[in-house]
This record gives sequence, structure tokens and C-alpha cells, in this order.
Amino acid sequence: MAHGLAVWFETFLLDDIGYASGPLRRDSAYGTAFFPFLEPVALTVGGALAVDLAARLVGDRYVFRWKTETPHARFEQSTFEGTALSPGELARRSPVHVPHLGAKGAAVREALSLMCDGRSNEEVARRVFETAPDVFSTLEDARHLVGRLADDYGR
Repeated sequence: MAHGLAVWFETFLLDDIGYASGPLRRDSAYGTAFFPFLEPVALTVGGALAVDLAARLVGDRYVFRWKTETPHARFEQSTFEGTALSPGELARRSPVHVPHLGAKGAAVREALSLMCDGRSNEEVARRVFETAPDVFSTLEDARHLVGRLADDYGR
């Protein structure tokens, strides 16, 4: 029985130069994604399973669409109203997971704290840019984050 697809990639840029993600790669920025089927599908050895997978960047996230066909089932699905989660994302959303702030989380906490002090977006962006250089490549990246926080949590 198959319940979905585990998806990763491998690419070769030149002869010996390439990049891979996947369940056995701990150093990958991308990892493995799981795309569930609407219902379990019975597969047989040597049987056919056809999948058409597409990804479109919408804002800062990808929307995935996948069509799956077997001799006995056909599904057309999308993450438009949801999202495909990696095993790590699933684990972090578990009720028993104990989260710890990473560098970006600490920068967000600092930005929200500065906003509570009545600082302007520019002041907040400059401060978090200076205090979290490993999070932001440019001051513009910090401004973008602060603008999103102001949209989401400000008034």
C-alpha cells in the first residue's frame, strides 16, 4: 500500500560537481517532502504509477500540484490550501516538541520588542540588522522582515 510520495532531488552541474537532497542527507537545505495521496493505493511489483509534479513560487513559498495515476486510481491534488511538510516540519509541529528559538526567531523577538517600545520601522530594522548579522544579508532584508511583522502584528 502506498500512502503518498517522498520526493527529493539530485543534480549534476558538471562532471563531479552536483548537489543532492534526500532522507539520508543531513547537510541538505532542502531535505525530503511528502505528498500524501487522498487515499491509500494498492501497488503491485512491476505495476505502473505515473506522477506529474509541478511547483510554482507564490510569495515566499511554493505551491505544489501533483497528479497521480495508477490503473485503479487517479488523484489531482495541490498545496494551494495547505502545504507539503518535511519530516522535520512534522516533528516540530508535534504536541510533544519543545521548541527553541533559532537566530531568526531571536531577531523576530527583538524586532517585536522594539516595536512595543514605539520605535519606527526603520529604527527596528537597523537595530535587528546590527544585532543579527547572521540572519540578514542586507539592511533591506531586515526592512522586509520588519514590514511583514508590522503587517501581521501592528496597528
